[in-house]
Order: sequence, then C-alpha cells, then structure tokens
Amino acid sequence: MQNNVYRTSGKSQKAESTGFRVVRYASGKPNDTRIEFNAENCPYEAYEAYGYFTIGQPEHDDKLDVKCWGPRHDDDKGAWYIFSIQFSDGQTWLGWEKPHPKTESEVVKGKAFGDIRGNREIGFKGVIWPLEGGGGHVEGYIDLMDGSGWQLGVSADNIGGQKFEKDDSQQVKFRIDAAPQLKARDVVVEEIVVPPQKIS
Repeated sequence: MQNNVYRTSGKSQKAESTGFRVVRYASGKPNDTRIEFNAENCPYEAYEAYGYFTIGQPEHDDKLDVKCWGPRHDDDKGAWYIFSIQFSDGQTWLGWEKPHPKTESEVVKGKAFGDIRGNREIGFKGVIWPLEGGGGHVEGYIDLMDGSGWQLGVSADNIGGQKFEKDDSQQVKFRIDAAPQLKARDVVVEEIVVPPQKIS
C-alpha cells in the first residue's frame, strides 16, 4: 500500500492523541465527544498530514477534519486552512478559520465519497505547500481501502481568497467530534519536497 501521494523528504512527525473528552458548548447545544490528534510545533511548511480512521456509529452527523499552518487552536489569534469530510455522505470540503472560532468550513466543495460511518476504515489526507506569491495550495485525498489508492477529493489555492502563512509554532490538528467509537492508526505528518513531485 502506497502511503504517500508526493515524494517526501524523509522527515516525519507523529500526531499524538488527546484521548476522548466531552465538549460543552456555551450556545447550549448538546454536548459532543471529541478526540484530536495533534502534531505540536511542527516545523514543516510543505507536507502530507494523514491517518487511517474508522468512524463507527456517531452521536450525530459531523465531519472529520485536519487544520494546517495555524498555531495552537485555542490561542484565538491564528489562521488555518482546513480539509474535511462529512460522515453521512463523504462530501469533501476546503475551508479556513481566522481567528478561532470564526470558521468558514464549506468554501470549496469537492467530491463526495459516500457514507463513511460504521466499521469502515478510510485513509484521510490533507496536503499543503506554499505558493511563490504567498499563501498556500491545499489538496484533500481519501483512500477507500478498496485498492484504488488515494483519490483526490478537492484542491484550491488560497482557500476563499485567504493568503495565510505557516505559524512559527504550528500545530497540525486532526479533529473528530461526535464519534465516541472512533478508531485511528498511523496518524502522521510527513514533509514533502518542494516543488512537489507526484509518485507515479
């Protein structure tokens, strides 16, 4: 199985699990179960951030997402590019966030891969690299584990016209809400060479 879409530098960083916790919302909406996988102080500017996830039966419909280039998510100042996939229909999206919690999560609509709930493992991958004129190019890939390998779901430059740059104390964050049965493995950030070179 080919884990990478682009050639890597050989450098990688594991994204560590926070474990499950209960999130209580000030708005009064029902509590959620949340788990995150974070690569703290990640130095890479161009990378593939990916893992293999089984959603199980969620508490309600939600998204699996990965946030790139921002600092710790709770600093209320940073900026993130976001790739996400909806549980119920596998719809992929690109979005952005600046500052937390101002989020535009459904800016660029991509391919839908079908229901990803239940005992079905998928590969989920966000790819980012800097553009010469500033900002970033972002791609999102899904591997349905059916032998087809990584399939491009969505891509864009400077999502929603936002020209962000990597934060010096970057935290690459995978976040999954409302999925208390979630299983995950091999969640990692791997640096890619620039200019990017696709693996044939």
